[in-house]
Amino acid sequence: MNVYFELGFSMGSDKDVLLISEEELVLNLPSDLRNWERLTYKKGDCEGLKEKVSRFFIDNYGFKLVSEK
Repeated sequence: MNVYFELGFSMGSDKDVLLISEEELVLNLPSDLRNWERLTYKKGDCEGLKEKVSRFFIDNYGFKLVSEK
């Protein structure tokens, strides 16, 4: 299957969806997805993405993700 099918299935199932996109690819998103809230990251910046995802969950759901160390 593809990402759009999975996105539609999740939305149709009334599930929360978090879109994540590489910054350089945002302009290539289909026009109906460009204005959706999403997290963006710089290619190769895994730590930055991890921080953004953690911050998203804290801000929107009130809990912190546990990281493995």
